Amino acid sequence: CLESIKDLVFEMIVVDTGSSDRTVEIAKNFGAKIYHHPWEDDFSKHRNLSLSYAAGDWIMVIDADEKLVSWDDRIVDVVAHASVDSISVTVKNLFSEDQGEGWHNSVRIFRNNGRIRYHGRVHNQLVGWNSPFSCNAVIEHTGYALDPAAKERKFVRAKTMLEREIERNPQDPKWHHYLAAAYLGKEMY
Repeated sequence: CLESIKDLVFEMIVVDTGSSDRTVEIAKNFGAKIYHHPWEDDFSKHRNLSLSYAAGDWIMVIDADEKLVSWDDRIVDVVAHASVDSISVTVKNLFSEDQGEGWHNSVRIFRNNGRIRYHGRVHNQLVGWNSPFSCNAVIEHTGYALDPAAKERKFVRAKTMLEREIERNPQDPKWHHYLAAAYLGKEMY
């Protein structure tokens, strides 16, 4: 992940939520600023913490199970336009061997203006952006290409978080939808 972006950004921020592997060591070797926060079953909270540490005018969000595989040089010019507050990239999701891949667009680069933030404990969404530019950059995501045991752990984590959201917001249909989708597409988790 960090190798793929190190020459494109002026700072890298990692919020470690209790990793037990070499994440912190690797991130430090890339010059990343490391912040430690205990995991609180809330993806948006931790993403927003990482945003709060950013000093630059623009932010690029990329996860540890992702890497930038294609850049679009137009981005350099686009960030100079006051009318643009966000940039959408293509995310290529890789699944287990026999499941292929899926593609979707996602706003991953945006102004550090304090208004653009993540919302939602699980299946978080970036909110607050108004005028996106769609570019040809591609991020490859391997978080669904997991062995059966890892898929089950990921499913249970998501299911538990979604059930908590339903308890907190029983009238919000999106959480019911996400939970149903989790059961229907369980092999993705």
